[in-house]
Amino acid sequence: MLYYCGKSEFVNAHPIFEHPLWNYQNESNFGLITPLDKDKSLINFSTMNDHTDMAYLTIKLPTNFQLKYGDPIQITILPSIGIVRKITINAPAPITPIVSLL
Repeated sequence: MLYYCGKSEFVNAHPIFEHPLWNYQNESNFGLITPLDKDKSLINFSTMNDHTDMAYLTIKLPTNFQLKYGDPIQITILPSIGIVRKITINAPAPITPIVSLL
């Protein structure tokens, strides 16, 4: 089970995978990177209270974590108030290295 790290930050000018929010995370928690939060409810109160609020759920995976093409990851979101949701994410196509060190 992962717990909220207590941090939600705007995307701003940071690329998603280089965002400073990753520094607050470990393998037992998650964070939220927010591209749209008009009233700053996610940023200030960790609450999605508007239908236009958007957030990327950031999960730091263990270094030895591997997926094969087509393998699913199933995530269940258990809010303290609200509806439980299950999300299934399938592994993308294999990535080939751009640079090979020989």
